[in-house]
Amino acid sequence: MFDGLTVPDGLDATTAVNYILMTHGKTPLMHPDPEYMRFYIHVWNTIQLPIWEKLYQTTQYEYNAIHNYDRTETITETTEDTRSGSLTGSNKGTNSQTEETTETVNNSGSEETEVSAENVSTYQPDQNITRRDSQDNTRDSSIRGNTSQDITQATTDSLKRVYTHSNRTEGNIGVTTTQQMIQAERDIVDFSVYRKIAEDFVDQFCLYVW
Repeated sequence: MFDGLTVPDGLDATTAVNYILMTHGKTPLMHPDPEYMRFYIHVWNTIQLPIWEKLYQTTQYEYNAIHNYDRTETITETTEDTRSGSLTGSNKGTNSQTEETTETVNNSGSEETEVSAENVSTYQPDQNITRRDSQDNTRDSSIRGNTSQDITQATTDSLKRVYTHSNRTEGNIGVTTTQQMIQAERDIVDFSVYRKIAEDFVDQFCLYVW
């Protein structure tokens, strides 16, 4: 009748069935029909299983039984700083070149014409003509050039700071006494998921008559 009963991970299905029989084995069934019970136990099990799993999880929590305050705080601060700048400059210059060439041409020569004087018995020059030629040539040339260069440089600096601060505060803030918390812990310890499964079974399928 209990074939296929499923319980939360960490519990044992055989133990759950034995506990039902041990505590409520003599309690009369509402429908003492094996086929009926086999079918509807499966339906009941499917509905109740998520509840049992949550209840079982609450028995696995780790905490300090005499602390009623437990606070964890994490603060993260992020600062970003970006700086940018530029550097601009120029380089200019002038190149000049001068070339001078002097050319001198001298042409010289003599031309003489002699004419004898009249009324003389011997030759005596009356005219003497001499011609000389000279030529000077000068040539100047100049070359000038200008150079210019512009320089631009950009810079960017980035800085990122991340600061994380964690704080945990725990203890008894005084709203309950330590003794009250100890008694509450005793009540929690007395809780059993096996007992809860058995009680759910009786509520669903049994009659409270003896």
